[in-house]
Amino acid sequence: MSAALVSQVMRFGCTGAVGFLVDGGLLFLLIENGADAYLARLISFPMAVVCTFAMNRAWTFGQRG
Repeated sequence: MSAALVSQVMRFGCTGAVGFLVDGGLLFLLIENGADAYLARLISFPMAVVCTFAMNRAWTFGQRG
């Protein structure tokens, strides 16, 4: 594996970890503030998807052009 590919895989993993934290953190905050668990999931998951998409587009795969 080339160094560039290893770096890209590491950035992809970090982005996934951030998405996991966004999903779990937002879910926790919504439930703790009285939201229904299903409603909280309907909000937290798409937010995590958008976050990981944006990070992957800008940071992980941004150098591809």
